Amino acid sequence: MCRKQRGHTAGRWPSKKALSFGRPPKPNAEQIELSQRLLAEGISIRAAARILNCHHSTLYRAIGILAPMSDDSLISAKNQR
Repeated sequence: MCRKQRGHTAGRWPSKKALSFGRPPKPNAEQIELSQRLLAEGISIRAAARILNCHHSTLYRAIGILAPMSDDSLISAKNQR
């Protein structure tokens, strides 16, 4: 066991909770549900992302919708082939 792992298990960290590393997930399940309701009401994905304080691409990823591609990205995708 390396020093870092011993430090984590010995409780050197100020938090008594289980340690979790990395960025916290955003949006959470409640926010995803809210975004789906907003989209069903006709609000755009960008407006819903603004309400939830996250990026629109994060919201696309969270609810499993493919983001619409712009004409520029279509042209660059064709040129890469």
